[in-house]
Amino acid sequence: EVHNNIKCKMANREKQLSDQAMAIIKRDYSQNIGIDSIAHSMNISANYLSSIFNKHAGRSFSTVLTEYRVKKAEELLADKTCNILDIAQKVGFRNPSYFSTVFKKVNGSTPIEFRQKCRKGGKIDA
Repeated sequence: EVHNNIKCKMANREKQLSDQAMAIIKRDYSQNIGIDSIAHSMNISANYLSSIFNKHAGRSFSTVLTEYRVKKAEELLADKTCNILDIAQKVGFRNPSYFSTVFKKVNGSTPIEFRQKCRKGGKIDA
């Protein structure tokens, strides 16, 4: 009974930490963040955060951060008011070429292709 209670408390604590890291991603995705800086701000080790994040999110920290940044880029690309260089920087990519590479890997199309699909009103596979 005591053992199960401890396991339950640990699982709850891990879920809280994972949720806290996700909240930081959503708040600071446009900044130069990574698992090391987030773990440091949470006063836990990066390895521990990586482990619990994988366990509770089902994906790696870097995958979740990248996917979130691409999702935000898609919103800005659909809006059509920002240029792609500005969008890359707004979503946390300092190198626009790398942004395009990552965007295509996650989305299946380049940012330019994605924007063209939006302009044509075509179906967007995201």
